[in-house]
Amino acid sequence: MRDPVVGMNRKTWIKTGLIVAGSLAVAAQVFVILVQGRGRADSLSNQTPNGGKTELTGKPLLPLYSHLRIGNLPPVNVLNAIRVPADSKSAASIIQDSSSGTFDRTLDLSATQSPSSLNSFFESELRSKGWLYLGSFRQTSGSTGAGAANLSGSSQILAKRAGSDGNYWEVGVSIIGGAPSSKPVASTSLPIGNKATASSKVTKFQIRIFQVVDEE
Repeated sequence: MRDPVVGMNRKTWIKTGLIVAGSLAVAAQVFVILVQGRGRADSLSNQTPNGGKTELTGKPLLPLYSHLRIGNLPPVNVLNAIRVPADSKSAASIIQDSSSGTFDRTLDLSATQSPSSLNSFFESELRSKGWLYLGSFRQTSGSTGAGAANLSGSSQILAKRAGSDGNYWEVGVSIIGGAPSSKPVASTSLPIGNKATASSKVTKFQIRIFQVVDEE
């Protein structure tokens, strides 16, 4: 069999070689584009809807609020629809109803997130859990009761939903703002056994749950 290359003149052989080389170069460029596109897609898929910022992890409010319940109130379906940031810590509680009449009680909490992050977290959580979002506003003065934090300047979120007890329930989230919190940390510049103090920010907030009776 005759070798096809032998039958080619030099000009034809060079032309064929250039065509093959050009095809290989185009194929290489296509491969690079595909790889870059795949990497871009993977990068986008790992981003959260808020532009790449990590969303807060939540946990149920119920274990923190359970000591404030009276019998089956608030209903479990109401409490299960409220989540707080995972690092939330409870503090004081305020009983506005004086243990009689319509349920109305507040729990003080704190978390290490900024006020704006908490505001976005609660707005998103309440909407996603089926609450009717009534709006947000800024408190100009006042507090939620004796011993309560001053709510002046706090941002507040209000939402409502039907409870399994046949009544409507409302939740108010008051985000009071940041306050310094001292935490002991080890220091290599101090003698063994001594600790330095580092200051970090915590944000105080309140969750008030109250029953709305005789509402059509």
